[in-house]
Order: sequence, then structure tokens, then C-alpha cells
Amino acid sequence: WTMMAPEAALLLLGLALLPQWPPRWFPGQRGLGGALAIEGAVSGERTQEHCERLQWPKNIIHVAPVKLLWCPNAKAGTSSMYRALARAFNDSDIHRERCFGSWWCPSLALRHIGDFSSREKVDLCMDTALSIVVVRNPFDRIYSAYLSKLKPPCEAGVMCDVAAAVRRSNGLPQEAETVEFYHFVRYLATIEEKDMDIHWLPVSRRCGEHKFPYDQVVKLEEDYTGTMRSIFSRVGLDPEAFPDRRWNSHPVNDTDHGEAEACHRVELRREHYECPASVCSDPMELMETVRRIYADDLARYGYSFDA
Repeated sequence: WTMMAPEAALLLLGLALLPQWPPRWFPGQRGLGGALAIEGAVSGERTQEHCERLQWPKNIIHVAPVKLLWCPNAKAGTSSMYRALARAFNDSDIHRERCFGSWWCPSLALRHIGDFSSREKVDLCMDTALSIVVVRNPFDRIYSAYLSKLKPPCEAGVMCDVAAAVRRSNGLPQEAETVEFYHFVRYLATIEEKDMDIHWLPVSRRCGEHKFPYDQVVKLEEDYTGTMRSIFSRVGLDPEAFPDRRWNSHPVNDTDHGEAEACHRVELRREHYECPASVCSDPMELMETVRRIYADDLARYGYSFDA
């Protein structure tokens, strides 16, 4: 068929107006190697149509006084972030009590995305708030969770219930004092994600629902303090409010678990994941179990056991 000149001109104009790729709205996918797909984006800009279609992970928190959206990922710098926000806003409630579930926060400075109406979410999207998530190598994160949550004897609360469940799943007597790391990993292999505690729930489940297009994915292993101070400065918060934490001295629940925070080193990781021959017929059992459970996190954020 023959196209008239006006029609040809309109077609060329339409092609010229198509959005460029990658979209300019998502500048911060550093270190991901393209593994984190962007779904739901209809253009390179925060258009009304895009913002109305955007699907939000339910655990995102809006730092209300500034344009910052943050999805807390337990055992990946969450304590440091809460402490920094408490300093920045001079509000001790932010650090003393954490946001709970997907709807309640202790401070007026923080607001759960679940508390927003659909209209407010669109407005927030259009208002170009900066969205971030902090990630950590799953092999290190799980070991850190074990050290701080299950290895110490519990007195009361949720972790006592978890410890009891770990004992049951491993056929241990409830009076057994010690829960070993291999007990914990074997327990993880028996439960579904929906039943996991937030301290070992995969990031892809907690913060990666719908592959939300975060502006910046921060890796805990890659100059975490410097990166977060840069983000604070960008959104108008005092960068010095963010604590200077090092791997070998990072406090977990106000206790200095240096070993937990240093286990990103490959040699220690291998030691932690070595299963006793008297327990495991396959010495790689623990590594392979965690690799299978956290396969999406490993692929999406570019992590591996040996790196």
C-alpha cells in the first residue's frame, strides 16, 4: 500500500517520541549486572499513567520530611539506618521502636506505604521521591541472623518460638541448650517463605515484589556508609548522622558480634558452612540448601558463595 506524505510524517514523529532505553528514571541499578528486571514501566519518565500502574512492595517506608522511600531488609544495615534517621530528626523513637508489619511506625517522620491511599501513592511517585533498598549476600545474612537471633539462649518472645520449631524439625529435645547453624539451615528447608521471620525472609519476597524499580540498590559490602551518606546528602539529611560502621565492629542488637559482620570474607564463610561429617553425608549440604532457598536473591543482586 502507498503511504501519503502526511501519514509518513506522523509515523516518523511517533517513532521519535518513543522512550529511550534504559529509562532515565532508574539510574541506580549499580552492581546488578542487569539481573533486576524492570516491570511495569511504561516510559522513561514518571508519567501519570506509569505511576497509576506501579505496584508497590508493601514494606516500603516513606521518610516523610524528605523525598526518600526505603524498604527495610532485616540483617542488611537496618539498625544503622534507623539509628541514622533518629539522629537526623532528633527523634529517639525512630531507633527505639521499629516500624511494625506493613502499616504502623512509631514516629511521625516515618510512614508505611500501606497507609497510603492509591491517590497518595500516585502523587508520591510523581513527586520524584528517591527509592532505595539495601541488600546483602544471602550466605552472610543468614549466618548473621543465626548468630544474633538463635545461637544465644532466648528468654522469651518470638525467637524462643522459632528455636522451639528448629528443635522440633531436627528431632531435638526441647531442653537442648544449643541450636547449631546446620539445625537452622535444615529448618529453613522445611518452611515456606510466607512463614519465614523477616530476619531471614528473602529480599526478593520482602522488598522485591513485582521487581519494583528502585532508584538505587545499595550493597552492604560496597562502602555502605559512604553510599548512605551520599544518599542522605542528596535528599537533604545530614550525612554525618549516618554512623560509621565497619564490618568487624558492627553491633547487632547493641551487641558487638564482630564475627557475624566479618563473615562476608570467603574463608570465614567456608568455615561457617562446613557441615560436620557426623551430621551431613554431603559436606556441601548447607551451602546448597541456602543457594536453593535464596536463588532469586543471588541471581537478582549478583551474589555468589565465593564472591
